[in-house]
Amino acid sequence: SGWFAQRALATPNLAELLDLVALGTVADVVPLDTNNRILVYQGLHRIRAGKCRPGIRALLEVAKRDARQLVASDLGFALGPRLNAAGRLDDMSVGVALLLSDD
Repeated sequence: SGWFAQRALATPNLAELLDLVALGTVADVVPLDTNNRILVYQGLHRIRAGKCRPGIRALLEVAKRDARQLVASDLGFALGPRLNAAGRLDDMSVGVALLLSDD
């Protein structure tokens, strides 16, 4: 039995985290090796399909970006800086709360 089963926890669907993975990878300027490139590609695909967190959807709206047309540079130059601004100005927990928000 695996780690989750031993703790009586549901096995998470890691695909549901790919929007965050893509944003974090590009915004933090992580080298796009083969694995990271695939993760960013899949994350962008989910965001374009509307399968992203409400916080990412809100960042897209504020940045005036169309999710259906999203490219990696939008994550790095439009969404990432807006997310990081909260930490530079006052409290990074605001950005974290945005990404973890259900609505």
